[in-house]
Amino acid sequence: MADPLAAGALLMAILAALYGAWTNDISASLNLTIPPLKADRDDQREQISRVLRQKALPLTLGAWCSVVVFVWRAGAIGLTVLCPPKGSEFDDVGAAFILTQIFTGAMAVSATIQLGGLYRKLRDCDAPDR
Repeated sequence: MADPLAAGALLMAILAALYGAWTNDISASLNLTIPPLKADRDDQREQISRVLRQKALPLTLGAWCSVVVFVWRAGAIGLTVLCPPKGSEFDDVGAAFILTQIFTGAMAVSATIQLGGLYRKLRDCDAPDR
């Protein structure tokens, strides 16, 4: 059990470090004001596109891949944590693994929401003049 917990925690730590390092750039791109004239949006379009491709998309894919890799094991361990076999003690390592996966899933959802916001912002850059 220690190996899946270590692997899950390591992946979550890597994702959390990337999320922390990249969140300012992602937030800045999400908060950009889009000029009313399409011809004036090149700088914003370039920044949003770069952040989307180089930071938001890899972060989102990495987080969801981490969730998917461990989803079946997390489900099985979750059942034993919630409904332990008779005579067994509480599985604190299993509970820690489940908690790690919940945090990774929350990070994946947050990254997905940010990715969607960047896609919408990029679409706004390509909209006709306002």
